[in-house]
Amino acid sequence: RVEGNESNKAGNNNHDDDDDDELALVPIMHRLATLSDPLIHEGETCVLALTLINIALETMSDVDALSVRYPRLLSIMQNDLCRNLLRLSTSNDLTILGLALRVIFNLFNGIKDHLKVQLEVFLTSVHLRVLSFSVSPQTHERVWACSPERRELALESLLEFCREPMLMADLYLNYDCDMNCTNLFETICATLSKLANPEQNHEAVIDGNKYDGGTNSIDELTTKPKLTILNRLALEGILTVIDAIARKCRSSPKFNISSASDIDPSNNDTDPLTLPSPPDSGNSDFLGNTLYIRSDSQHESFEFDYNGDLNNSDASESGIGWSTAQNILRERKIQKRRLAKAATEFNERSRDKEWIKEAECVGVLPTPATPSSVALFLYSTPKLDKAKIGLYLSKGPKDKYPFHSEVLGEFASLFDFDGMSFSDALRSFLSRFRLPGEAQCIDRLMESFANRLYEVSNSVESGGEDDQAVEKTMLDPPSTNESGNRSGTLDPPAAAEEEVSVSFPFKSADAAFILSFSTIMLNTDLHNPNMKDEKRMTLEQFIRNNRGINDGNDLPVDFLTNLYYEIKNDEIQVKQDLLQDGVNNFDGLLASASGVAQPFFTSSNSTHHSLSQVGIHERDMFVSISSAAIEAISAVYVDSWDDALVVKALDGLRNCAFVAAYFGLGSIFNQVLEMMLGFGQDYVASVATFMYSEVGKDKEFGRVESELAARGIPPLPQSFLRKLKNDVRRRSIVLDVIDADGSAAHRGLLSLDCALALSRDHLVAVDEAWPILLDVIFALREVEVLPASLSDLDDFADSRGNPLPPSSFARDCKGRVNAYRESLAPVQSTEKGFWRSIFGSSQSSTEPSIHSNDSHDEFPLYEALERIAGNAQLGNIIAKTDDMELAKRILFALFDSMIPDEDDAEALSDPLFENNAVFVLELSARFLISNRNNAAELYPIFLSKFELLLSPKPGQDPHENILGLKFPYVLERIIVTVLRSCIHFFDIENNRLRDELNRSLRLLTKLPSDYLHEVSDRLGCGSAIILRGCFFLFDERAEDWSIIKCLLDLAAQDTSGRGFVFNGIASVIDSIDYTLPGTEVFNDSNELQLSQCGVEVIASLLLRYRDGSYEGDLSFRVPAMSYITKVYSYSQHFGASNEVSSDDMPAKNETMLQEYEFHTMVTAIYNDACLSEDDNIAKRGFESLQGIVMSTKVESIPVGKWLNFLDMVASNSPSISVQAARISSLGLIGRLFLTLMPELCNEKENWSQLEEFTISSAASVNENLRAGRATALFETTVETITNVVNVLQIAKQVSMATPEGESFCAWVSETLLYELEQVGACGGVTNRQE
Repeated sequence: RVEGNESNKAGNNNHDDDDDDELALVPIMHRLATLSDPLIHEGETCVLALTLINIALETMSDVDALSVRYPRLLSIMQNDLCRNLLRLSTSNDLTILGLALRVIFNLFNGIKDHLKVQLEVFLTSVHLRVLSFSVSPQTHERVWACSPERRELALESLLEFCREPMLMADLYLNYDCDMNCTNLFETICATLSKLANPEQNHEAVIDGNKYDGGTNSIDELTTKPKLTILNRLALEGILTVIDAIARKCRSSPKFNISSASDIDPSNNDTDPLTLPSPPDSGNSDFLGNTLYIRSDSQHESFEFDYNGDLNNSDASESGIGWSTAQNILRERKIQKRRLAKAATEFNERSRDKEWIKEAECVGVLPTPATPSSVALFLYSTPKLDKAKIGLYLSKGPKDKYPFHSEVLGEFASLFDFDGMSFSDALRSFLSRFRLPGEAQCIDRLMESFANRLYEVSNSVESGGEDDQAVEKTMLDPPSTNESGNRSGTLDPPAAAEEEVSVSFPFKSADAAFILSFSTIMLNTDLHNPNMKDEKRMTLEQFIRNNRGINDGNDLPVDFLTNLYYEIKNDEIQVKQDLLQDGVNNFDGLLASASGVAQPFFTSSNSTHHSLSQVGIHERDMFVSISSAAIEAISAVYVDSWDDALVVKALDGLRNCAFVAAYFGLGSIFNQVLEMMLGFGQDYVASVATFMYSEVGKDKEFGRVESELAARGIPPLPQSFLRKLKNDVRRRSIVLDVIDADGSAAHRGLLSLDCALALSRDHLVAVDEAWPILLDVIFALREVEVLPASLSDLDDFADSRGNPLPPSSFARDCKGRVNAYRESLAPVQSTEKGFWRSIFGSSQSSTEPSIHSNDSHDEFPLYEALERIAGNAQLGNIIAKTDDMELAKRILFALFDSMIPDEDDAEALSDPLFENNAVFVLELSARFLISNRNNAAELYPIFLSKFELLLSPKPGQDPHENILGLKFPYVLERIIVTVLRSCIHFFDIENNRLRDELNRSLRLLTKLPSDYLHEVSDRLGCGSAIILRGCFFLFDERAEDWSIIKCLLDLAAQDTSGRGFVFNGIASVIDSIDYTLPGTEVFNDSNELQLSQCGVEVIASLLLRYRDGSYEGDLSFRVPAMSYITKVYSYSQHFGASNEVSSDDMPAKNETMLQEYEFHTMVTAIYNDACLSEDDNIAKRGFESLQGIVMSTKVESIPVGKWLNFLDMVASNSPSISVQAARISSLGLIGRLFLTLMPELCNEKENWSQLEEFTISSAASVNENLRAGRATALFETTVETITNVVNVLQIAKQVSMATPEGESFCAWVSETLLYELEQVGACGGVTNRQE
């Protein structure tokens, strides 16, 4: 035949070379395609034809170019060959199936741009169908659709597709982002994930009742399911997909999700279904045969170069840039997911309002939904239940369901019946839903159909504008009819006038309604399989049944005859999903090919030479498959004892975590990290158990490793050891499958290394995994492999630089830890079963070698852990960072692990909890100090957590209900942390931070004294450092000084802290620029100056040292006197310029005090002595103050100083519970009334403050009198106040009293007398007046 054509060519010089090629190529391919038809030829012929086709496709240089040059060749491969391949896929002959699958792959590689629909059919109807299974409800086992051999062939073919570098991305963009295609990428990956996951075996890995620890049989060690070849192939496929995404991420710059338009960058974990609606996101913008963009209110199709420069989003001559295109594609995908969600709700919800509300929530319907929007949804959304559509549309009557009636009218208006025959119009209408069984429902549906049909027909005949109005309501992008013809509407187009001439015989819509109902009855009668043929309706019966329905006239006989045979020859059916049976519906699928978006597959030539940059689609691809993929990979990683497979699964998990971190998918990253850290934690815990056994407690690692090897524990993988030693600064260890022996047994160690490397490289992504990451760090500290710089605790030191000795709390904590370690040691450490339960064993394809060599290099377990911990750079956790969100997340995670819930019995009983909490607190403190610039934002987090532990519950004993007292060592470290924070941050000029620091110091002052006694050395040392380093920063509000004074006083109560406090005070005095008597000039320029409050505090503390007030300790008396002299000299600069020699420093109660000394001394005595809870100290203080008042002339002190003193006494009286101090206070108040009131009340400007003093004193008197008549306080109060009242009533006899002063004294007398009258104790008052 070729020769004949050649001879013909010789006589015709107009043929070119292309014709020569076509003469051979096209008929050969046509012949081979014909020979591959299993309906015509035997199996051997089909095998030969498929073999030759494969050879042809694999050897042709450019199949795509040839198919474009020769349209007939393309048609043969698209139609004949693909149809036969579908038929061959059902063959039971494995050779035929394998060759057919290979042809499918070669076809795709050759002409994929022309096989979009065919490839979807092949993958769904061949590959996925062969791999499908169901789960038996009885046995819960998988019931497969095909044999294992067929499944293996399908998986091998699918794996070839997965290995194509850009194919999976192409599948996602061409199918998952196409409204009219299945989610092919997601479906394939979900199938691979299911197949990779081995069937679960409910028997435990090691059953203590069944497993004999002394047996040497590896097979008896575990009953975990072994992976079949199908599991391995499926795993390889899903790993390949994940690896392709990971490689693209590694070759691209940092991904920024906010660069994609209309995407919320703050919600990276959000499913695309919930993303904001894209512009013009109605259904019409996502249905069509190509991508559509809106320009000048018009929809224009565009093309783009998928292989072009991904950084250039500018429009090119051939189309628009990839950046714009990928955003539109993603919008399409989002809308597709929304429609799928809405379709699911529609199909599953029983109430109409429920699914409409859900559709409104996902943005498919407007809020509130309108009849037109609901009609459009029912008309155009795929995967809707056709029966439910029919029920919804047919609900009635209209007065009861007006909304449904309007929806039905809008639904019918979406159909364009222009140019259709009656039967075609009815088919088109009924293809969108299934008719309900109720006659009234059918009536409503047929009535709407008839009205619409009559409306369209009249519009066409009249040539009016109604038809144009119809077109404006339809969806913008073009679609196809069931025959595959193109149209500007969603339904079959009208035939051209010259092709079809259809008369419209109906005189009214009622006639069309009656005939439509009759036609439905005819369709049921003719195609009911349960009816006998002789009983079916005949043509004559059909014509007779429809007489006179056209407004009393008959319809044309020819019209009814044609209608009868159209229904008889072609049953009216509901439109089905053709992909459900692609083998039998191949022609129908091809007819709908123009309804899908145009393909844009990556060129085969460019695929193998370059990697495109990663984009938003890769993120969406990963999100859509990550859950199932991670579950499958994790199952293999856990269950497999094949070393190579474990290494591959670990690499897959590493890639999943990397991709998740790259795209900012925190939840996925943390999911993987938590799992891997869990393995690592268990492994380290096993090592800890081993360390504290009889074999390992001496840390003779040569002996340790030989013991493990002798018990059949495989050595560490050599590839892991090599890279661990050589790649100290690696990003992550990726193991070779070669030399992977031992990987399964030591998967926990491999997981630990991988997880810590991921945490190091992606610390900002760590969130939910923080608790277990900290647990792993605790475990590493437990086996003593952390760097010393990280594991040691920072503490205060003495003046020689020696660390303070451990407290009793620290010793107790260490004792509990040691006791716990000893309890871990197995009773029978020589039993093989125990050690195998720790490390497992190998079930590799090769027998594990038993190493008895005691060389440390053969099994460097401890060294490996040290290197892993060192390479993880765990110190970065507490490093300086400018990322405040990360910093706060780290702090919250650290504190959550150290502060237990009071009801958390497990944490409260954990013997290691306190030890770990102390370590966490140390890390937190270092992190805080490292980030000094952000201390104002970070320290409140500390304070809020500390308050939980240091503050008692309201209404309960403050000394017994402090949660921190249950963990005294933790509480000790909190004290150290607070003091260290003040030392480092008190100089920061931030009022809020200063207040927070003072709050935390104030918390320390409220701790029980017996507890502070145990930590007085650290309290004293820290407080003294704060005093020495920050005294010149303390403000004049006296708050700073009052708090530090309280802390110093508390620390000085115990011997261990007393020396630190005195040294701190001495250091402050030595550092200031004080002036000795006789010096004329005081240097105010020195920054290190004491405020007046500071003078008072230091003077009062030195007086206590001088007087031996701390446990009678007089060892500091001599140096205290020396420093008191210096402070007195310094204090003179706060008062008048009068100079007083140090030798003339007045002893209290002996001589008058000057103004500047008066205020300092009385304030110190009152606050330090009078308000003391010690009765004796308080009594001596009040006696001293009375002596000072009596010995001081009123006029020698400014009135303001006296008034301030009165205010201090009145506003800070001792507690009523300390009656001895209360009695002494009353004596002072009485003395002040008698001494000061007659003098100060002569000036009216003093009355306001004197009134406040009087009222406060009266309130105190009232409180004393309510203590009970039998108490000494009551008697003393009555006696003292009676005396005061009697004296004040005769104030007019006082020479200094003025008339105004006499009047005020009378008011004071009456005010105090009133309190006596309330209790009937005013009998001793003389000159009593009403």
